[in-house]
Amino acid sequence: MKATKKLPVPINPKTGRSRKGGDFLVPLPAPGVTSGFVGIRSGKRFQTGALVYIGVPITGADIRQRIAKLQTFDAIQLSDALLDDYLDALAEFKIGNVLSITYTPDGRLTLAKTAEHTAFTPGPRLP
Repeated sequence: MKATKKLPVPINPKTGRSRKGGDFLVPLPAPGVTSGFVGIRSGKRFQTGALVYIGVPITGADIRQRIAKLQTFDAIQLSDALLDDYLDALAEFKIGNVLSITYTPDGRLTLAKTAEHTAFTPGPRLP
């Protein structure tokens, strides 16, 4: 099985920054759905995600185990081939990149970089 140390997280639409809290995004093709990730913890759909470093190697089996533990959605829909393709595709991108995902009719996925990094808004200037 393939392993990676980086996974995408949701982006806050108001601030443009990545959200905290460990809701990592995985692919979940469904009938009538052509794009979007699903949060492992929340089960919500997200169009984009920011790639972050998680520090430990994660395999497709680890992702399935986490989904089964949290029971946010049915992990049966995630095939081993789809997860391996996903982990391979993540290797092509750098930490901080904003990614989107699309699905082909035959069940394959395509990751695309939509931005080099999340929006950065500087805080108030110091006196």
